[in-house]
Amino acid sequence: MNNLADAFTKASRILQHIQEAGFEAYFVGGAVRDHIIGRPIGDIDIATSATPDQIEAIFDKVIPVGKEHGTVMVRFEHESFEVTTYRVESGYEDFRHPDHVAFVKEIKDDLKRRDFTINAMAMDQAGNVIDPWKGQKDIMAKKIVAVGRAEERFREDPLRMMRALRFVSQLNYELDAATFQAIREQASLLNEIAIERIAIEFEKLHAGSGAQKALRLMRLTGVHHSLPVFSQYPDAFEYVPLLPLQSFSEIVVHYYAKGDVADLASWCKDWKQSNGVYKAAEHLWKQLVYFNDQHLDAWLVYNLHQNLFTPFSRLCEDMFKQDSKAIYSELKRIEKKLPIKTKRELAFGAEDLLAMYPDERKGPWIKQTLNELEQRVVTGALENKFQDLKEWVIKWNPPEHV
Repeated sequence: MNNLADAFTKASRILQHIQEAGFEAYFVGGAVRDHIIGRPIGDIDIATSATPDQIEAIFDKVIPVGKEHGTVMVRFEHESFEVTTYRVESGYEDFRHPDHVAFVKEIKDDLKRRDFTINAMAMDQAGNVIDPWKGQKDIMAKKIVAVGRAEERFREDPLRMMRALRFVSQLNYELDAATFQAIREQASLLNEIAIERIAIEFEKLHAGSGAQKALRLMRLTGVHHSLPVFSQYPDAFEYVPLLPLQSFSEIVVHYYAKGDVADLASWCKDWKQSNGVYKAAEHLWKQLVYFNDQHLDAWLVYNLHQNLFTPFSRLCEDMFKQDSKAIYSELKRIEKKLPIKTKRELAFGAEDLLAMYPDERKGPWIKQTLNELEQRVVTGALENKFQDLKEWVIKWNPPEHV
């Protein structure tokens, strides 16, 4: 652990400034865990014996994001770092926030309040690790183990049960026996948690390399009985995705397609997803139905939003056992050959149609005619040339009473 990743370089200077002011400071949490595992490092959090007021005196720009609980955001060289005073917590009436927070002077006391042993480590600038809960041992064993008594950690914040399963998925670890049993006994406490918080963990869980393992554990512990839709239709949880899914719209489509229990709108409403998630799910489902009937062709590619190429490819593998990489490559190949990318590129428009039939009243016939032209051009039945499109209208699709 002597060679720290480059990601810690700038944060190390924050530790140095705090230490020069006479206080302790360590890296804590996920950054330490991921450094030890060898995974990419995300946000770097810092724990210190200094109080928020003392941190404000050390640094020029400090944002009091959660000062009453000991957390401030230090802006340093155009980056933000969360700095939290060593603390202990007690009482969780809302199953999320501690009723009482007390600042302490020892890093080991602070580490007691954390959720899992792999997250309850601290590291100094030299890479020396403080590990009172044997997180490194559990990393070696690839185990998710709660700090102290698992049932107490989950009662403090039941969302930690979802986090445990999410870590199983992301790290491809196992749950230790005591942690598994505590989840099984207390899964119903998730009913106290906001759906939005659960949905974030549920989405991350599906994206991990160990998603299938985590979902099986979710079923074995009974967690799915406390989740939207699944609480009413628990059998829908039998249909585990074949591969990781990276967005909530994909997740919704997967269970909608397999479970046949609630429509897409209900899935998204019950999980309190945005209208954007619903629209993406609806669009994906429509194109997947077309794919099942017609396979992959120019009309599908033309209608499929480009930002959904990758989700669509994954769902083709999940639903139809097609190779997702091959599907994606074919989507891109067909896209490059499309004669037009949008209806605006048609060489013949509504104004041309009206000029041909000036005595006709505007109506649905205009849209219907242009839609037919659009499909014929995309599929290669007509060239995108004004005269060709005009002649087709005259010959095959004039207004009914012309």
